[in-house]
Amino acid sequence: MPRASTVTTRLIQEMKQRLADGVWRPGDTIPSENTLARAFGASRSSVHLAIQKLVDVGILESHQGSGTTVHAFSEAELKTRLYRISVKDAFTKITELRLLLEPAACRKIAPHLDTDTADRLDDYIRRMVKNMDKPNLRARYDVLFHRTILEACGNDFILRSFDMFNEEIKYNNIHYSSEEALRQSADYHRRILDRLKAHDGEGAAALMTEHLLWTDDGIREAT
Repeated sequence: MPRASTVTTRLIQEMKQRLADGVWRPGDTIPSENTLARAFGASRSSVHLAIQKLVDVGILESHQGSGTTVHAFSEAELKTRLYRISVKDAFTKITELRLLLEPAACRKIAPHLDTDTADRLDDYIRRMVKNMDKPNLRARYDVLFHRTILEACGNDFILRSFDMFNEEIKYNNIHYSSEEALRQSADYHRRILDRLKAHDGEGAAALMTEHLLWTDDGIREAT
């Protein structure tokens, strides 16, 4: 039997598709929870949870006793809202994979971090800070910092996994990072490198985990 969270996620995607396709338009009242449960082959409680998620992000509006309506946005604003939800969902999935790869990479490379790798990481941090006002360059050096840690593991499959989504990381870095968040991100990079130089794999891994979760939270708030 599918988990409730998996069913709810599927229902949210189904509802988002109806909104994106214009089946449900701004101002429309959507079908009742019972009707949707039959249409989607799901329980009423799962439908209720999915609707509530879209209410929480301001796409749907729930009216006691009179059903649920699509918020009266312009068509353009509705598309923007739907896109932002997609960004959040995609970035969270990317973060889940990064949490499997990057802390483990810190543990692996810390005991034998070589001078060349340490110097490259240090250079990328300096370049990130120097180019705070140049989003594309700053994002490039941010990604290179993380990629270099994975590269030092010597496993091409790990690098290929990262390269599948590094453009998404750059995009979100450019478009959804505040000035304060960028300063904090640079500080995280420095502290991670300090732990790596000290051959403290566990400390570097803990900071990497904290950094990735903090970044994910920031992206979700910004979108």
